[in-house]
Amino acid sequence: MMHDLKFGRSVGCFKSSTTYRFALHKHQEWKLVHARILLLGDEGPAGPRCTDEEIVAALDVGLSTIGRVRRRFVTESLESAIHPRPRPPRPDKVKIQGEVERHLIRLACSDPPAGRCC
Repeated sequence: MMHDLKFGRSVGCFKSSTTYRFALHKHQEWKLVHARILLLGDEGPAGPRCTDEEIVAALDVGLSTIGRVRRRFVTESLESAIHPRPRPPRPDKVKIQGEVERHLIRLACSDPPAGRCC
């Protein structure tokens, strides 16, 4: 792996000694981060699970991310928790087309309603 992990004796979980830098695409990087969230939060024979604050410090993610990944793991599946959901298109990338475009042009080119003009 391209990162360095150290075992934290006092807290019993893995902590990163460097910032995570992957030569991967963003979606692949998030798959690894989501898997690490689940692994660090798991209690097993290797020791107690990490607290949310320890996971935040180790992986440099927010508490809401940890909560979302756990919720998706419990309510949906492991696959669903590891694979991030596709994001909706950004508003500046959405193009107005068809009837909406024609209606907008009609409004822009028409006279303003009575009492609305400067």
